[in-house]
Amino acid sequence: MVVYDGAEIEPILRRIRDMDRVRLAIFDIDNTLIDSTERFRKSLEEVAGRRVESLEELGPEERNRFWDVFLSPKYLHLDRPMERGIKELLERRGEGYYILILTGRPERMREVTVEQLREIGVEYDALLMRRDDDRRPDHIYKPVRIGMIMRGIDSRDASIEYHEDMPKTIEAVRQRFPYIRICVHGPGT
Repeated sequence: MVVYDGAEIEPILRRIRDMDRVRLAIFDIDNTLIDSTERFRKSLEEVAGRRVESLEELGPEERNRFWDVFLSPKYLHLDRPMERGIKELLERRGEGYYILILTGRPERMREVTVEQLREIGVEYDALLMRRDDDRRPDHIYKPVRIGMIMRGIDSRDASIEYHEDMPKTIEAVRQRFPYIRICVHGPGT
């Protein structure tokens, strides 16, 4: 199990606590700000050696290889900006929200992720990425990270929203943090 010490959270909390009224918008990247459908499809195809429609068609070892390919820069060029997610992020930024990007992408992708976000005009205050050795699914990983932030702020008079595309992750965040406004994204939304 990966244990986070919270050191990377403290600078974020200091900035949020300095706000007159906490306004926090947390955004996922893949299929929220960036359409990664083609990268997903191409990574599946490479690992399977044939056309497949879902991860469920792969065995456990193939799934691990899939994530290694998908969570690498190899097919990042296939990603496309998602207008709605970017528009909402920029609107929140204009309204004075602290913009936190929380992604399941591993730290080894930080440089290419920062460049990709810069290229599509995404402005943010902080970027939290998964440690390279952390292979927990997003519906477990992301609520833990959000919980580290929520423990450090008073949510009673706060405006907090979470932008995400994965139903299982959305439900996990909704159950643990009922006071957070959930904004559902994804291709076609």
